[in-house]
Amino acid sequence: MSRILTAIMLLWCVTLNAQTIETPEILSVSVDTVSGRPVVRWKMANPQSVDGYVIKRLIYDGVGVMPNTYNNVTVIDNNMVFEWVDNATEYSTKALPDERVEKYRVAAFVDNGQQRKYSLMSEEVSTIITTASYDKCTREYSLHWTGELGVDVDYFYVYSGVNGFGSRIAVVSADTVFSTTFDDFVENRTFGVEAVLKNGETMFSPLTRVFAPKVDVPDMKVVSVSVNEQNTLDITVNVAESQDVVKTVLIRRQTLGAHDQNDTIPLPLHTDGNYVVNDPNVDVSTRYDYLIAVFGECGTPLEFSYAAQNIVLEVSTDDATSNHLSWNYPPGFSSSAFTVFSIDVNGERTILDNVTMETEYTHRLSNIIANSNDNTGKFCYQVLQTDLSSSSTNNAVGYSNIVCVDRDPVLFVPNAINPDADILDNRYFRPRAGFINDYKMNIYNKRGELLFTTTDPENGWDGRNRSGKLYPPDAYVYIITYRTSSGENKQKSGMVNLVY
Repeated sequence: MSRILTAIMLLWCVTLNAQTIETPEILSVSVDTVSGRPVVRWKMANPQSVDGYVIKRLIYDGVGVMPNTYNNVTVIDNNMVFEWVDNATEYSTKALPDERVEKYRVAAFVDNGQQRKYSLMSEEVSTIITTASYDKCTREYSLHWTGELGVDVDYFYVYSGVNGFGSRIAVVSADTVFSTTFDDFVENRTFGVEAVLKNGETMFSPLTRVFAPKVDVPDMKVVSVSVNEQNTLDITVNVAESQDVVKTVLIRRQTLGAHDQNDTIPLPLHTDGNYVVNDPNVDVSTRYDYLIAVFGECGTPLEFSYAAQNIVLEVSTDDATSNHLSWNYPPGFSSSAFTVFSIDVNGERTILDNVTMETEYTHRLSNIIANSNDNTGKFCYQVLQTDLSSSSTNNAVGYSNIVCVDRDPVLFVPNAINPDADILDNRYFRPRAGFINDYKMNIYNKRGELLFTTTDPENGWDGRNRSGKLYPPDAYVYIITYRTSSGENKQKSGMVNLVY
C-alpha cells in the first residue's frame, strides 16, 4: 500500500512540474515551396521561462522505434527560436511530406542543474498532403487534400502551374476537393494548396504533379466547299492518320435563330490526301459551316477542325443600268481572289472581272442596253474563290451558287423622225429596246394600213415605202410587241411624227 501511495505522489509531482512549464502552441506546419521540407512554427507567451524546445514527429517506421509513436527529432537549446525546418533523419527515416501526412508536436524544457524538466506536448498539427488525377475523357483534373490539420482553417487557395506553384486558380471555403479543366493542354501540370488559418498563418502543401497523356490529334482540314454541276455541295477534306481516333465525321452546322442545327456525315478514319464528300441535302443559297470532328475511345470529340463555308452569292437589281453582286468571305483564308462569271443560256461561263479581298461587284448594263440584241433580260452569275496564300498550282477553293435575275424591259421610243436630218439616228424611227424577247414593230397610217414591219430592234423605219418614196408628213401609228425575260407578253403603242 505504501508503494502505491509513493508512486501516486511521484506521478503527481512530475505532473505538477510539467504543468508549471508553459506548453508551446504550434501555429502552422507548412511545406516549403522550394525545398519541399516541412517547416514547424510555434509560439510561447513567456519564452524567457524555458531553456529550449523538443520537436517530436510521428514516426511511421524506422530502426529502434515503435511504429506510430511520437519521437524526438530535434532539440533546440534556444528559447527564442520559434521555427524549425525538418531535415532530420533520426531513426533511419526522414519526413516525406509529398508521400504522407507528417504530424508534429512541440514541448518546452527547463534545465535545472542535472535534471531537465519538460512541458506537456502541444496539440498535434499535420501537414497538408494533396492527391490529383486526370480524366482523359472529360479532360478534367480532380484535386483532393487533407483538411484535418489540427488548426482552424479559414479557407484554401488552389494553385496550378507548369513549374512550381504557378498561379492561384480558385478559393475553396468549405471543402477539400476541387475539379477544373483548362483551355490549353499541358502534359505535366502541378497543383498545390495553401491553407489560410484563422490565427493569421498560412500552410502550403507539397506540389502534386499530374501527367495528362497527350492525345494524338491528327492534322485535319476542310480544304474547300464548292457548288457542283448538280447544284449540290462538294466538300473536300484532308485528315491525317491517328492511333487515338476511332471515328471521324463531317459536321454541317446551320445557325437558325438562337439554336444551331447540326448534322453529321460519316468520313473515313483518315484520308489519303484530299477526299471529296458530296452533301446533297442542302440549299446552296444557304450558308453552312463545315468542320471535321475526330472521336476517341471515350466517345467524346478529341478535336474539331476550323470551319469552312460555302460561298453564297446574292444579286440585286440596283437600278435600271446595273446588277449588284455580293457574297460572303469564307473563314480560314488570309487572302483570296474572286473571279466573277456571267453564265449564258447554254451554261457557258464568261469572266466579267477578278477582284482581290473584296466581296462585291457591280455589273454595268449600259452597253448591253445600247446593243439590244446582246441580252434578253435574264442575267446569271457565279463566283469562284481562289486562295492566294496557297503554293499549290490548284488553289481553287470553290464555286458559289448560281444566281439569276430577270431585268425589266427597257424601251425608249422617239416621237418624230426627219429623213433629211443631219444626225443619222434622227433619220430613222428606231426605238432603243433592252432586255426583251420576240420583238416586233408595225407602222400604220391613220387608215390602218400596214406600212412597215420588223422583228429586228436594230432595223428602223425611214419614212419611205418599198419603192423608196417618202410618205407625206403626218402622224403615224406604231405598235411594238415583245416578251419579257420572265415570259410576260407586252405591247406598247403610240404616234410618231414624220417631218421634213
